Amino acid sequence: MKESTEKNILRTFKQEHETYELLDQIIGEKLNAMVKSHNFFVMEIAHRVKTPLSLSNKLEKKSGKYASIYDLTDLCGARIICYFSDTVDEIGNVIQEYFDLDEANSVDKRASLNPNQFGYLSLHYICSLKNDGSYDEKLTKIRFEIQIRTVLQHAWAEIEHDLGYKSEFAIPHPIRREFSRIAGLLEIADNQFVGLKHKTSEYESEIKQMIAADKADNLPLDQVTLREFTENSKSFLAYIESVTNELSVDYIPSPTDRYLPDLNWLGIETLGDLYRFFEANRVLTTRVLRFKLKEIDHDMLTTSMILRYTCRAELLRGEYSYDQILRFLAIGTPNPSTIEKTAQTIMEYKKWV
Repeated sequence: MKESTEKNILRTFKQEHETYELLDQIIGEKLNAMVKSHNFFVMEIAHRVKTPLSLSNKLEKKSGKYASIYDLTDLCGARIICYFSDTVDEIGNVIQEYFDLDEANSVDKRASLNPNQFGYLSLHYICSLKNDGSYDEKLTKIRFEIQIRTVLQHAWAEIEHDLGYKSEFAIPHPIRREFSRIAGLLEIADNQFVGLKHKTSEYESEIKQMIAADKADNLPLDQVTLREFTENSKSFLAYIESVTNELSVDYIPSPTDRYLPDLNWLGIETLGDLYRFFEANRVLTTRVLRFKLKEIDHDMLTTSMILRYTCRAELLRGEYSYDQILRFLAIGTPNPSTIEKTAQTIMEYKKWV
C-alpha cells in the first residue's frame, strides 16, 4: 500500500530531525550575532524546532496542503521580541544581510489587516540560509520562519492564543468590539513608546549641548543631567583633576544614578546646586577620601566614590542631627547595623571638623 504524503513528510522529518536541530542552532547563532553587531535593543531571541507530534497534528488538520517536507516553512522558527516598534523595522531591514529572504511568502502582517478588522500582528519573514558554500545544501534547502514583534505585540499574540480565537469570525459578536479596542490601544501605546524614546534622545542631546556650552546651572537634577554633568562638564572634570592630583590617584568614571535620592535628600535640585555642593565640601571631601583610600589601600578614585564621600563630608560639615544622619544613610544602605555604626562614626568625627 502506497504511503500517504502526510506520513511520508512525517517520516522524513523524524529521520532528518538532527538536521533541523543543527539548522535551529545556526539560526540562533546568526540572530544573536546580528543583534550584537547592530546594537539592537531586544528583550528576547527565541528559536525552536517543531516536535513530531506538533507536525503530525498540523498535517492532520491541513491534509492535502503540502506536497513535500520543503513546502513547510515553520518546522524551524525563531522570534525576536523588541521593546520598540521602530526596532522591528530596523531588524527587518538587515535580515537579508544574514539570510536569503523568500519575498513571495514573507509578509508584514502589521499592514495586512483591513481598517475595520481587529488584531495586532508582527512582521513575519520566510528565510533560508544563504547558498554561498558555507553550509551543506541539505540545510540551505530548508525554509524557516522569523517573527519580529514588540513586547506588546507578543503579549497580544499570547493572550489571543490563550483565549483560543484565531480570527475575527471566531469572536462572539458581543465582545468583538472589545477586542478591537484593546488591539488599538496596544498599537497606540507602541507608537507612544517610540515617541517617548525619541523625546528622551532629543532631551539628552540638548543637555549635552548646554553642558558643553557651560549653560547648565539651572537644569534640574535627574538621571540624564547627572550622568552628562559627571561625564562631560568641564567644571566637574577640572574638579576631579584637582582632587586626583592632590591625592595622587587615578580616576575611572562610574555610574551615578544610585546617588540621585541622596542628593535630593540633601536639597540638591539643579546642576548649579550640585557644583556648589562639590565646591563647598572640596577640602573636607579630599581629607575624607585620603583617609578612606589609605584605609582600603586603594590608588583609584571613581565617580561613585566622589559622590559618596562628598555626601559624607556634607554630613560632617553641616548641622545634621544623629536621627537625620540615620535617615540619610537608610536611603542607600539596607543593613540597620551598618547604618547605625556609620552614623555613630560620623557623629564622632564631627567633633574634629
